Amino acid sequence: MDGFEADGQVTYTNQDLQEAPDRPANQNRVGIKRDVLDFLRTFSEDGSDTFPYRDQLRRNLARTKDRFTLAVDLEDLASFKEETAAQLRASPDEILPLFEQAAQEFYYTFLEAEENETLQNLSSKPKVQLHILTTETPQHLRTLVARMVSKLVTVSGIIIMASTVQSKATKLFCRCSNCDDVQEIEVKSGLGGAQIPRKCMTGQARQAGCPLDPYVVDPDMCQYQDIQKLKLQEAPENVPTGELPRHVMLSADRALVGAVVPGTRVTVTGVYSVMAPSGYRASRGGSDSTMVGRQPL
Repeated sequence: MDGFEADGQVTYTNQDLQEAPDRPANQNRVGIKRDVLDFLRTFSEDGSDTFPYRDQLRRNLARTKDRFTLAVDLEDLASFKEETAAQLRASPDEILPLFEQAAQEFYYTFLEAEENETLQNLSSKPKVQLHILTTETPQHLRTLVARMVSKLVTVSGIIIMASTVQSKATKLFCRCSNCDDVQEIEVKSGLGGAQIPRKCMTGQARQAGCPLDPYVVDPDMCQYQDIQKLKLQEAPENVPTGELPRHVMLSADRALVGAVVPGTRVTVTGVYSVMAPSGYRASRGGSDSTMVGRQPL
C-alpha cells in the first residue's frame, strides 16, 4: 500500500516457509468441517422452521449452474459456534476452503438425498464460493497494520480502477521434460503464485539424468478461474487534511468478477495479504498490500 511507511515499503517474509501461529492443526480440520456442516444443516432464525442457508443453497444452484455462491453472515456463525467464527477471522486462508468444501458436500449429499436425486461424482459438481457478510464497522485503510496480515478484515472506500477479466490457474500440472513425470501443484488464491520444483521429484531422477528445472507447465491440463484486479481508495472524508489518499489492491475471483465499476463506493470483507512485487521494489525487499475479496462488492 503506497505510503504505508515513510518510504512506501513494508518488510516482506515468505509465509510459505513458516507456520502461522494460529493456523489450525490438521486434527482440528475434521472438527471444523463438522461444525460447518452442522451450521448449514441446523441453523435457523429465532428457532423457527426456516433454515436460511439450506434454502439459499437450493436457490443459488437452481438459478446459476456455473457460479454457485453461498453468502454467510459472520454474526450468524458466531451465534452458532463462536470458536469457528473466531478461527475464520484469524485463519481465513485455512478455514475458507474447508467451509466451501463442507458447503459443497452438504448440498450434494444431504439435499440431493432429501430430493431423491442420484449423487454423482462430487469433483465434477460446481464448486461453492463463500461470500462473507458482516455488520461490523468497516476499518479505515490507514488502520491496517502488520498484525492484520492474513486476517479477515472489513474496509470501505471507492473503486478507482478495475482491470479486464483475466484467467488464473488454480491447479498446475507440470511435466518433466526428461522422464515425463507429472506433478500437480495447487495455486493459492489472490495475486499469489506457485513454486514449481527445481528438481525432478521421481526417486530415480539422478539415474534418469533429469536436469535442473526440468518441469514445464502443461497449459491444457491446468484448471483455471476468472479473476479481476481492483484498486480501492479511501473515501475523501477519511483523508486527513493535507495528505494524499491511500489505496489497496483487491483481487476478486469467480462470481465477484465484474461486480463493480470505477467510481462505486463499496464495503469489502477480505483477507489482508502481502505480495512480493517484481522489479526494483522487489530487489529492495519491499512488498505491496492486497486483499482477496470474499464478499459481494
